[in-house]
Amino acid sequence: LRSSDGLRCRPVQALGAIFLGLASLAYSVTSQAADEPENVKVVRQYLDAWNGGRTDAMEKVLAPNVVYFNTSNEASRTGPQAITEVSQFLMQILPDRKMRIRSQPVASGDAVAIEWEFTATKKSDGETSPSNSNISYFGVSFFRVVNGKIIYASDYYNHNTMQKQLQQ
Repeated sequence: LRSSDGLRCRPVQALGAIFLGLASLAYSVTSQAADEPENVKVVRQYLDAWNGGRTDAMEKVLAPNVVYFNTSNEASRTGPQAITEVSQFLMQILPDRKMRIRSQPVASGDAVAIEWEFTATKKSDGETSPSNSNISYFGVSFFRVVNGKIIYASDYYNHNTMQKQLQQ
């Protein structure tokens, strides 16, 4: 191997430099996660549980009187089941569904805002849906977290986009 100034580098030195670079990258990623506000960590725990369909893990971060608003509902609902029912319903019809955070969460006081992308694969039923199709849309969620528990969650997205993709 040759360096940028034309000198020969030993493979061991090159591997050492690569290792140091990877170690500093790993440190910056873990350091960033460690520096995140606790409220954001709680929201990430919630999303990890939601993506895995783990109702019990979701309930651990939801307050008993959590208020949930979703733009596809007419009114807010109260209690963890208001959220876990949505997760379980979607898991039944779209088993591989995921919500991925698209950008760095924004936190202020007890509030956390995230922009997300929902993705899933709608499986063919052989009749009305002759082939598998991908579902993808974007949305935003707002949370309020107090004492490590989500007391308010709201989801904002274009419900019609999801419905059209489900009907294809």
